[in-house]
Amino acid sequence: MSLILVLGAKGLVGQETVHELLVAGHNVIASDIDEIDITDENVLSSAFESVPFEAVINLASVSDPDECQKDYDRAYAVNAIGAKSVARACKNKNVPLIHLSSGYVYESKEDDRISESDRTRADSAYAKSKLFGERFVLESGARAIVIRTTWLFSARGDNFILNVLNKAKSLQSIDVYADEYSCPTPAKALARDMVRILPLMIEDRVSKYGIYNYSSNECISRADLARMVIDLGLRLSLLENEVNVNKIAAESFREERLRPKCIYLNTSKFEKAFSVLMPKCADFIEETLRGKYDD
Repeated sequence: MSLILVLGAKGLVGQETVHELLVAGHNVIASDIDEIDITDENVLSSAFESVPFEAVINLASVSDPDECQKDYDRAYAVNAIGAKSVARACKNKNVPLIHLSSGYVYESKEDDRISESDRTRADSAYAKSKLFGERFVLESGARAIVIRTTWLFSARGDNFILNVLNKAKSLQSIDVYADEYSCPTPAKALARDMVRILPLMIEDRVSKYGIYNYSSNECISRADLARMVIDLGLRLSLLENEVNVNKIAAESFREERLRPKCIYLNTSKFEKAFSVLMPKCADFIEETLRGKYDD
């Protein structure tokens, strides 16, 4: 099978991706920013020249919107300039690239699903840095697929699903935003589908490179998602007592909105191009709460 370079391998999606690549029989170079610093073009060039890998999956990112807002220079260096350097290196080496972006680059849309051609609106430092990164990747001329996704979760890393469960173990009630909506996306499913399309990219049999949406098809508020997690936790005996979910408004607590109000992705382009169905988040949420890794 192929040798694949995974950048950002220690992150939530990175861990799932490395696992799925190995399950599929690929050889993997799993690297994080402390091993291959994508913000250092010399380090990146040296890494690309030293190993004959056949494709790159770039998952390296500063992904916390609050952290990006506090340190935009760092966010821009990793999410934009780092992405640019990776794409250029892929172009020079003539290897395909999967680059992970975010649905947060879109303008919030409450009355319909969002397609790849819909308007972007980078209100936050995070969204701005990710949008610049996308543009640099697409302008590089590399054979690149950019994936926009939302509300990723996994049993392998820090995320909203596990945070709710952990808080519910020690509290009688939790406050959760009721005016933020999106599609919870299992990182395991995303990883499997990225691995599935890699052979097509390596053989250059992709009909259209560019931007693709990827998420579950279930749009839900953070508060209702928290309620689902708690109910599952009780059913699975992971929680001993009932926990109340207090629905609050994000706008009441923030001077600036760092996360779009509603991002409901239209994933039909990805589904048609690669003949896959989007995951059902409820099945993966239960798996996540059980801590199942399939190792």
